[in-house]
Amino acid sequence: MSPAGAIPASTSPSLTARGTLGATATHPLLAWRSLAKSSRMIQVIRATANDCARLAELSKAAFTDDLDYGSRGHPYPCGYESERWHALALRWGCVVRLVRRGETIGGAIVIRNGSGWLELARLWLAPEAQGMGLGREAVWAIEEKARPGVRWTVDTPAWAKRAVHFFPQCGYGRAGRADGAILFAKISATVSLCQASELSLVSMLTPDAS
Repeated sequence: MSPAGAIPASTSPSLTARGTLGATATHPLLAWRSLAKSSRMIQVIRATANDCARLAELSKAAFTDDLDYGSRGHPYPCGYESERWHALALRWGCVVRLVRRGETIGGAIVIRNGSGWLELARLWLAPEAQGMGLGREAVWAIEEKARPGVRWTVDTPAWAKRAVHFFPQCGYGRAGRADGAILFAKISATVSLCQASELSLVSMLTPDAS
């Protein structure tokens, strides 16, 4: 997988025209739903401009480390090492810090796609924080911040072997393919893929033949 499920977004439309948000737009993740005390190992904290240098540093380390896991020869995600890019991302997405024991160990970006689903558009963890189950903990901790019943989606290039392996471990199932990317979705038991296509989730995708 890519770094803890990180999505090399240079091959994905999710970080361009699709799903962009204004800085003050209502966003399900920004509701910061009140929870009982969580047993999660990861805290999810909304990022500010002061966090962007550290987030960019961790992103660069995570994606550079990913070269050894099937990503060599493929493009890096847009802005993966840029403090300015992460600062701009604060305007159109929900950027969060992933914190363990008081230390920021990674980050994530969530957007809302055109059909109202939440999309985990990017996720990264520092190399030294990988291999301990913290990636799954991060995904679940992020999902817990959303309102109940929210449906999630994520897409990743087919060549990103770690990401393709990672998201099913977090409860995501394959929903289709498009332009060399695999779409994963976490769908409630009452919503089938057929129903989801009516919600425009997979209407633009070619069905996965595998």
